[in-house]
Amino acid sequence: MTKLLFCVLVYRCCQSLELLCAQNALHISLQRLARIMSTYACLVQAKLLGISAQRLWEHALSQHIFYEPRNDRQNFCQLFAKLAA
Repeated sequence: MTKLLFCVLVYRCCQSLELLCAQNALHISLQRLARIMSTYACLVQAKLLGISAQRLWEHALSQHIFYEPRNDRQNFCQLFAKLAA
């Protein structure tokens, strides 16, 4: 669903940019616009939340880079340690 919403956002932005640049002979590339928007999505998110990009990165890293504790299966580090032993 998120990807679909992103596609709609890129398409709408592309339409708006095309209207703004109507007098130029150049046309907007959907693929390039999507790549730029995905590259800078973190900065847009930080701006919308009213925080610095560094603080957003710190939060994302502290909350989402670690393995979740699971009882139903082992993570890569556990499997590797078992293999090495």
